[in-house]
Amino acid sequence: MGILDRFNQELTVTVGANTYRGRSVLQTGTSTTSHGLWTRTSAHYSNQSTALLIGDKGQMRCEYGWDSMMINATGVCIDSRNITYDILITNP
Repeated sequence: MGILDRFNQELTVTVGANTYRGRSVLQTGTSTTSHGLWTRTSAHYSNQSTALLIGDKGQMRCEYGWDSMMINATGVCIDSRNITYDILITNP
């Protein structure tokens, strides 16, 4: 189970008795459109996020995708022992 703090983008994931914390990063990109004499560059956001988390038992790398309302995300986290966990993250 994971919880994302919207204010500082800190993700907390708890697996059993172990808790991991770190920053969540929403993947972004840019696109450039050219129309004759002018060019427009715009930023766009995807629903995919990543995080590198640190806890007492090591570290955990997570990749997950948000639903259309950016309230819940599902994905996977891999800990430093190379164990993969399915994860559900809420964004209260």
